[in-house]
Amino acid sequence: MRQKYVAGNWKMYTTAATAVALARAVVEGTAGLSKVKVGLFPPFPYLAQVAQAVAGSSVVLGAQDLYPEKEGAFTGEVSPH
Repeated sequence: MRQKYVAGNWKMYTTAATAVALARAVVEGTAGLSKVKVGLFPPFPYLAQVAQAVAGSSVVLGAQDLYPEKEGAFTGEVSPH
C-alpha cells in the first residue's frame, strides 16, 4: 500500500508562539499514527522553533517559499542552503 501524507502549510496565520503551540498540538494529536505521515510547513521565521517542537516525534518538518539559488541579490527570498 502506498504511504499516505497529510501536510499543513500555515501561510501567515501564526506567530512564533502560536506556531510552536500548534506544532506541539499536532505532535500530541498524531502520536501513535502509523498509516499516515504528517508534515508541517511553517513560515520561514519559525522553522527553528517548530523544529524543536517536533523533535523526536514522527512529524516531519518542511519549509515553504524557498528560492532555488544558493545566494545572490534576491530580495525577500530564502535559500534552502
